[in-house]
Amino acid sequence: MPPNNNKPPGAKISDIYRDHQHAPPLEVKEKMRSQMDFPSVSTIDEGSSLNPNSPAQEEAERSVAQKFRDFADLTTAHGAKRVLIARTRCSKLFWLLLMFALYGMVIYVVLKLTGKYTQHDRITSISIKFDEVEFPAITFCNLNPYKRSLVRLIPSIRDTMDVYDNAKSQGKVRKEKRPKFSRKQHIEMSENLELEEEEARLSNITDDSPASPRRKRMATGEPHQIYEAIEAHCRCLGKLDMECIRFESPPKNDNSKCICTLNMDLDKAWPCFNSTIWYDHMCPVCSVQGTCHADYEDDVPLPDMMVRPTPDFYGDQAEGFPCVCRHRSHYEGTNGDEKPYCVRKHSPVEIRRLWVAESPPTTTAPPPTAPSDHVQRPIVTNPETIKAMGFAGMTDGVAMLTKAKENIMFTMAAMSLDQRVALSQAKREFIEMCSFNGKECDIDKDFKQHVDPEFGNCYTFNYDPKNNLTSSRAGPMYGIRVLLFVNTSDYMSTSESAGIRLAIHPATQYPFPDTFGYSAPVGFASSFGIKKEKVVRLTGYGDCMEDTQASAARSIYEGYEYNPEGCHRSCFQNRMFADCDCGDPRFPVPAGKKHCSAFNATARKCLESKIGDTGDFHHMTESAENCVCKHACSEVVYSMTFSTSKWPSGASDLGDCEGMTDKECAEFYRLNAAMIEVYYEQLNYELLQESEAYGIVNLIADFGGHLGLWMGFSVITVVEVLALLFDIVQTFCRGRRARKHQDDFTTLKMFILGEYGFMWFGFRLTLQRLFTAVFGNIAEQNERNALEKSRILTAAKYSIAMNMV
Repeated sequence: MPPNNNKPPGAKISDIYRDHQHAPPLEVKEKMRSQMDFPSVSTIDEGSSLNPNSPAQEEAERSVAQKFRDFADLTTAHGAKRVLIARTRCSKLFWLLLMFALYGMVIYVVLKLTGKYTQHDRITSISIKFDEVEFPAITFCNLNPYKRSLVRLIPSIRDTMDVYDNAKSQGKVRKEKRPKFSRKQHIEMSENLELEEEEARLSNITDDSPASPRRKRMATGEPHQIYEAIEAHCRCLGKLDMECIRFESPPKNDNSKCICTLNMDLDKAWPCFNSTIWYDHMCPVCSVQGTCHADYEDDVPLPDMMVRPTPDFYGDQAEGFPCVCRHRSHYEGTNGDEKPYCVRKHSPVEIRRLWVAESPPTTTAPPPTAPSDHVQRPIVTNPETIKAMGFAGMTDGVAMLTKAKENIMFTMAAMSLDQRVALSQAKREFIEMCSFNGKECDIDKDFKQHVDPEFGNCYTFNYDPKNNLTSSRAGPMYGIRVLLFVNTSDYMSTSESAGIRLAIHPATQYPFPDTFGYSAPVGFASSFGIKKEKVVRLTGYGDCMEDTQASAARSIYEGYEYNPEGCHRSCFQNRMFADCDCGDPRFPVPAGKKHCSAFNATARKCLESKIGDTGDFHHMTESAENCVCKHACSEVVYSMTFSTSKWPSGASDLGDCEGMTDKECAEFYRLNAAMIEVYYEQLNYELLQESEAYGIVNLIADFGGHLGLWMGFSVITVVEVLALLFDIVQTFCRGRRARKHQDDFTTLKMFILGEYGFMWFGFRLTLQRLFTAVFGNIAEQNERNALEKSRILTAAKYSIAMNMV
């Protein structure tokens, strides 16, 4: 049965499939197709109009070039459309070069702006705040750290001072060997020459005139009595066995009397002690110079320069020499003995009185040679000790004094805290009077003891941050006014200046009087006007310490808030523990650690080498790991103005002047005390606050301004550019996926399109719908379905034409 070739145009697809099975031979089909101008099978596969899966057609419709043309035509940016509508090549090249040049300028400016932003520059704004101003904590220290009358009783301190004294003596000997006269020699030579000329003119003294007994005795160097006990007017402070301060005036009562050792050659009365600790005694043996032994056995040979009493007329031995003795501490005796100190009296009945002497001593300064039986221990002359103390080769007196102060700190560091406290001034000895805000202070409660390695006992006022005191007004009358007694007569030989050291700091921070302190002299009223400044630094850039609690936990100053100075010292001290196995005596040590010994040359050398390599402990922290010392992000500092006035005046209300005249009392306090005033100059404070000089807002504003200036860009234009880039990337991705699918099915499609094209198109359409329903975009698939439908209809027409043939 021949096939039905009169199918209506709207015949069903199933009928078309059925008619295709009865199609004429291939040769007739090819002939008919050539006559009807239908494309061949290969053309259907390669041509874009008949191949339902051709990616080339999609690429043509959505080409990148077309996208750029559309962007240039529709964008809000200036210049791109000029390239599109340019009529000549020169015009188009000009606009292209201009656009690229402007793009380069924009890139250059953006890099500059980014570099400026990453520098994180800051500006500091200053404002005046009138909130309530808290009064700071103030730490007062004596420039003399320890009492000379007590420290010389400690063997280790005495040894340290002996090494210093020996170094001074050797330094003077070295200087004497130099072929030049010192200033003192020039002055003495000129004074002696003038004195001889004056005596020769007035008295007509010849060379053979007899000299005075004293001058002859000193000139010949014959052994003679030098020391004698003498009674004087003194003021005694502290314990009974402490030295007293002597005056020239007569005592008003027995409580103000003391007994001194008079050096008759120098007319110096020193040292002086309370008369109650002396007792009369008959000493069996005395030295020619006047010092005696309280006990001495008869059968023991006498040392050189020691004598016994002369027998009387009948040849009987005298009872002894009349003398006065006082008991000494167990530290003061040689090699630990407790022998009393004794000195001869003028007569067995009474002791001479200084205020009725013909030539009273003029000062209370210690004589160059003190009457003592002190013998230096072998450790003092040990070369290892001299090397450890650092005096080897020194001749300069200032350098030796500085080294001696350091050695004292090293030696004191080996003692317990209680021992160091006992050797320094007590609170009531140091602080005599105090007022704050116009009211009397409670010295026992308002001051807290602070032991400093360099200044000994210090006392902090307003130390409690939970109970902070506040001035009601500005000015000296409403700050703290305190009378401090330093007792210069008990100063150590290493204390070269007399006065007060004070540090002003927040109550929560550790005081550093050696670094941030101010000195005030005795005999003056020193006024310190302070201003509070609060500094708030910008956080987030790493230039300030934000986590101060963690840093304070690693500090050697326990119980105090973070401070960069304390951080530097803590890092240095921890480094010393690791390298030298001991700590620097200038800084505290944690529990279980120890300070370097003053007599250990190895430890001292290690310590000095570490400091010498880095300059000081501030530079050492730069190379230390896990040690970052920056300023706190928020801190309070105090600026200061200083002024002085002479003190005391004749109308000053002074302390205990019992037994002294008004003139003597004023002179006594002028030499031994100071008046200190610390107050707010204004009851406001300055707030110094950091802020960004160039922040992210400035960066965005400048970036947008330059984009608009050079390229005519806005935010919308930037979005358009991003959308174009996204569309181009998406187009390339689609083309790549399409080419991959085309390569996988090329062979199969060629075979099926030869005889079974219609069946393949229907099957592929079904698969693509299923794939799109699971993974694809619906709108995109609808467009593809329309294209596939048109291709299927074309294939159907082709199949009908074949059947008609």
